[in-house]
Amino acid sequence: MDMDEKALKNGMHSDVAHAVRNKRILLFEEMLRATNFPDMGVVDELRLGSDLTGEVPLTNMLPGKFEPALISEQELQRSAERVRMAAIHEVRSSGDNDLDEIVWQKTMEEVDKGWLIGPLHDNQVPADRPLSRRFGLRQKQGKVRLIDDFSESGVNACVTVSESPSLHTVDVACASLMVWFSLCKGAKISSDLVVRTFDLASAYRQVGLSERGQKFAFLRVYNPRTKRACFFKCLVLPFGAVRSVHSFLRLARALWWIGVVGCWIVWTSFYDDFISFSRPRLAGSTEQSVTALFKLLGWIFAEEGDKAQPFDLHCSALGVLLDLSVASTGVALVCNTKTRCAELCDDLQKVIEGGSLTSKNAQRLRGRMQFAEAQLFGRTGRRCLRVLTDFSEGRRSNLTDKDKFFLLMFRDMLVANVPREVTALSDGNVVVFTDACYERNHPTWPCGLGGVALAEGKTFFFSLEVVEALRLVLGEGEKKQIIFEAETLAALLSMSVWKTLFCGKRVILFVDNEGTKFSLLRGVSDNSCVDMMAEAFARIESQLHAMIWIARVPSKSNVADPPSRGLTNIPLLDNATDVSDIARKQLQELVTQIWKVGEKAA
Repeated sequence: MDMDEKALKNGMHSDVAHAVRNKRILLFEEMLRATNFPDMGVVDELRLGSDLTGEVPLTNMLPGKFEPALISEQELQRSAERVRMAAIHEVRSSGDNDLDEIVWQKTMEEVDKGWLIGPLHDNQVPADRPLSRRFGLRQKQGKVRLIDDFSESGVNACVTVSESPSLHTVDVACASLMVWFSLCKGAKISSDLVVRTFDLASAYRQVGLSERGQKFAFLRVYNPRTKRACFFKCLVLPFGAVRSVHSFLRLARALWWIGVVGCWIVWTSFYDDFISFSRPRLAGSTEQSVTALFKLLGWIFAEEGDKAQPFDLHCSALGVLLDLSVASTGVALVCNTKTRCAELCDDLQKVIEGGSLTSKNAQRLRGRMQFAEAQLFGRTGRRCLRVLTDFSEGRRSNLTDKDKFFLLMFRDMLVANVPREVTALSDGNVVVFTDACYERNHPTWPCGLGGVALAEGKTFFFSLEVVEALRLVLGEGEKKQIIFEAETLAALLSMSVWKTLFCGKRVILFVDNEGTKFSLLRGVSDNSCVDMMAEAFARIESQLHAMIWIARVPSKSNVADPPSRGLTNIPLLDNATDVSDIARKQLQELVTQIWKVGEKAA
């Protein structure tokens, strides 16, 4: 196969062949064919190189999402010619001399590695070629990442996408653990595990650009020595191009497939990070398998240093800490890393003390909060994030006391950093129906709440009249209808009454109001009364570690409709347990707690 590989490389474009000189393309193709990989066209990403414009190839492995190109290549070239002088003249210092020097040094290092050609003179770049700006982004711990802005130059606008790239986020790793724990539980065997990450080194730079791709791969870079613009041409995937993302993820998906199907490795793929799990006694074998796979196919990966830690019970990956110290009991713990929490807490405190927030800083802060919020169980964190919407869109810049309240709440959640528990799939679901009625002029039952729960082969229900004092709290004296508030209260009450049934379970909650459904899903509402109930719902949910699916059920199909009207003498409830007395007591406590929280946030 070596002779055939050499012949293949000799027939390839020389720049592409050089970029993938270490790759065994034919072996890669054979492995994919042997494992029945659905997207054999992925081999062309190595054989022909990747484009930067045009249609992203269909893989038929991803969800559809059509995004047409906004301009054609011809329009891009005409535009590039028109704005060329302006693009060149606007190249200037970032204002940070050290950053400018680092960007220049790193660029020249890429030239030495054969990733770029340059520096080029202006007349060496065809007049109709777009010039994408390269700049440095200073990250935490002083690291500088080079960004090539292919959006500003219009190159990214020339891309048509028909599929949405799917990444194996932390949730996918957690789902893998849930399946593992479930299988071990069913087989009655130990579920102990260890974990580590494998990190591809300079991953994008290991894939070449096609001859067509190179036409649109020119960069303009500020030279701090001459104080002028210099030009370079990319020979490998640039960081900042839409097609680079799709091409690399396509290759990473193929590597992951070979590992799972061909080598039986339990792992996930997130860009260039592969999280791998193994039984402790097979850790050495798993490590050798992954190492052999990468080396056989010619992929360079971290083999020493912080990114090459051995299999262990603990592993930091994708900004979270995976804790498998009690995996043998069927439980894994996932939380934000201490570093992420500390940095974000400091930033939040500065914003709160400063009392104001610009649109740009709000967008940056929200992005980091969203990433951290994904590891905070429940919907409370999402509610806190909503505070930044107005600031991100430039509608406000000064924080109110309410804004500070929710930012402080988010900070406190980060400080607590309560881990998410990942366990085996529960044996049975809990199904709950809730409903409310409101007929203001009804002589005996103007407003009521009903709930029915089916769990563990048993049926439970509550049926309560909403007294006048509580109806006034819900807004009866101020509006004609309070059904939205009552429906939300019924759902919240079911959460409080049946919390022991919900704990650690998958729960399907059917409600009879669209507004209630969306308010509980989002954790917020524009209705101040419902907003406080949505917050209480999210808080209880996070305490229970329940997985709650909320859906709408039509009134005619809602078995909680009769109890909400005080009708409990129906066949479904013949052998059911009546918990109305407990619900009545819980209702009083809930109302007191909700409005106390509301007063603090007001």
